[in-house]
Amino acid sequence: MSFLNSVWYGNNIFSLLVQLPLLPFSSLFACVAATRRSLYAHGICSKTGPVVPVVVVGGITVGGTGKTPICIALVKELRARGFNPGVLSRGYKCHCTKFPSQVPMDADPYIFGDEPCLIRRQSKAPVVIDPQRVRGADYLASLGVDVIITDDGLQHYALDREVEICVLDGSRMLGNGHLLPAGPLREAKWRLKTVDSVVVSGAVAHLGYNPMVLKHSSITPLNDDLSETLDSKSEVCAFSGIGNPERFYTSLEDCGFNIKNKVDVGDHNKIPFEKLQKLCEQMPVIMTAKDAIKYQAEAKQHNLSNVFVFNVTASLSKQFFDGIANSIRQSAFKVSQRRKEREAQGYKLTLIEPIDSPHDKEALLEPTTAAADALGIASSTTEAVAPISPESEEAASKSTAPKKSLKAKTFGKSTDSISSVSEGSDIFGMKKPRDIYDPSALPSELKRRKD
Repeated sequence: MSFLNSVWYGNNIFSLLVQLPLLPFSSLFACVAATRRSLYAHGICSKTGPVVPVVVVGGITVGGTGKTPICIALVKELRARGFNPGVLSRGYKCHCTKFPSQVPMDADPYIFGDEPCLIRRQSKAPVVIDPQRVRGADYLASLGVDVIITDDGLQHYALDREVEICVLDGSRMLGNGHLLPAGPLREAKWRLKTVDSVVVSGAVAHLGYNPMVLKHSSITPLNDDLSETLDSKSEVCAFSGIGNPERFYTSLEDCGFNIKNKVDVGDHNKIPFEKLQKLCEQMPVIMTAKDAIKYQAEAKQHNLSNVFVFNVTASLSKQFFDGIANSIRQSAFKVSQRRKEREAQGYKLTLIEPIDSPHDKEALLEPTTAAADALGIASSTTEAVAPISPESEEAASKSTAPKKSLKAKTFGKSTDSISSVSEGSDIFGMKKPRDIYDPSALPSELKRRKD
């Protein structure tokens, strides 16, 4: 356990003695946070959102709680219910120089960040990184998604949202209950009463909250060119670069592994590849999927063996996912009003070609246009240039060939309803159910939810 974790989550005299001098700073932090929330609540600081619903998956504590696995699971479950979701991330510790930026399927984690790359590969959904989340959400909407999931960002009040999911670690919960820096809280416990859903990761059930279990799904070699296997009774070196490594160690022990060595490099951090090579020469090394993203390319290049990936999936109840899907549908009126306000200010949604598509450029735009029409948004033809990914920018600048423009679509107002789309219609390349939300229609029994 790190020093801060021992102070925040410890229950002894030492942690209490360290907390006491920090309490005045926590009070100052509380005042600043309350002032900031008040400015947004009273409209002094403006907030806005994209023309599609936003689902925020965040937390009120510092450190890893399991937000990324929930984002991946939510993408898959919403897609199964007929939505076409995309994911927005701030790109923490990324080295990308231009924002917003799409994350390619084979993206370099050093450039785009480890979590965005992991979400992109495991969910296959469009992923955009941008520290300015409002701008990133608009860009993601232009890729043709009909719901945006943000990985973290519960305290980013500038981005309007329809659904808030707060994730807590079941073993640590709220720690000592103090705000930063005396405790691990970004916001106080009262914030849990304002979100739409609270998810607690871990096997321990908490009354009134949605339990989530990170189930072990498989163990695969880091170098997928190899066909190595690892016995569950093996002595291993547990390698971790996540926010809560203790949870990873416990999962390994629950699966029967005998941990002989623990290497904690810190959340989002990476060690030189040579050190990893030395570790695996002594015994098998097993790491999380989030860590594996950072070493896979070098593992293939050097034909590295004896390093394995511990893959997990987030398991939540069907009722949880059904509730989130229903909340998205019921946000139709709010999203419609926001779209009308932004269009009145001159906003137009211009479709952009997603990267990593196997289809040709013209075919790419057709499903998106059909979906736009189904959502009650009239279209007109304009010219737009497809975005260039950061990796290809340098090569593109050297090319003397003229750039080709793409036919894209800009959308204006319309009152057509999604109900005009027949059941089973192909929208965004997927089957949509008849009861998908309509951003321009308000059911008579629907009351606007208080923000």
